[in-house]
Amino acid sequence: MDGVAAAHSALGATDSAVAALEKAVTRPGVARQANLQSMLLYIDNNHLDNASRVFCTVKTSGIDFTTVRFNPQMEKVRGAARFA
Repeated sequence: MDGVAAAHSALGATDSAVAALEKAVTRPGVARQANLQSMLLYIDNNHLDNASRVFCTVKTSGIDFTTVRFNPQMEKVRGAARFA
């Protein structure tokens, strides 16, 4: 997670963390990771509609999806059709 987003998230400021990650998504070279972290943040906070939307972006981004599939934070959505 982007350093600023991680700090906001740790403090329980999810909206600020999402805003920081949305800025990071626009930066070349970090967009894939920022999208992944956004998705995981949404999952952690049970915003599954948002997580599902970002999941589609992550899935087609070229990121190594093996690491996504086995990420422990994905446990909440493992088996859900929209995260297949």
